[in-house]
Amino acid sequence: MTTLYIERSTANGTAAICRDGAPAVQTALAGGGAWTASLRELAAGGRIDAIVAGTGPGSFAGIRGAIAFAQGWQAGLADAAGAPRIFGIPSPLGLAAEGKRLAVAGDARRGKIWFAPMDGFSPLRDIFQTDATPEDCRAALEGFGPGRFEIVSPDHRRIGDLLRSAFGGDYSGEAFPCAAGLARAAAAVPAVLSPRPLPVYLNPAVRP
Repeated sequence: MTTLYIERSTANGTAAICRDGAPAVQTALAGGGAWTASLRELAAGGRIDAIVAGTGPGSFAGIRGAIAFAQGWQAGLADAAGAPRIFGIPSPLGLAAEGKRLAVAGDARRGKIWFAPMDGFSPLRDIFQTDATPEDCRAALEGFGPGRFEIVSPDHRRIGDLLRSAFGGDYSGEAFPCAAGLARAAAAVPAVLSPRPLPVYLNPAVRP
């Protein structure tokens, strides 16, 4: 089975191919509109059985583009045998690692911070947000059992000072989810895959 993974929730877009359970082979995606050509080049020369897109949080345009690419590929083969199945997976899992308690934090805008706490490859709860104060950030990660979290963020330039103030040495700085990481998470915990890939919405599309 060959699976194409796409992660575009940040400016550091990546894609990876995983064949028959072997470690994923990853490539960086070109910028601008050339990223789709990078994907087609990566996937050339063989059948794609499944496409997995990172669903964020993060760049809405990047996430929607990845999902639309997967849906378009599937639709293009709808009348052929072996059209690929498509799935979504939360992008923070692209940073997870076996045996590590990790909390990915990001800028949710409007004075909020989002968190994705994980124990190994298993999310400890759905991605959630809290007020962007050191006190609220610390409180957000209490109550998840023994052991401290390592904190990382793809939005270090915007919220790194806040996270360092909140978590001190537990904040490790900037980190970006990657497609090969998504492949490792999906292999370890298949239940994290969703058969209906939708972007992670931190706020309602329309506010009252």
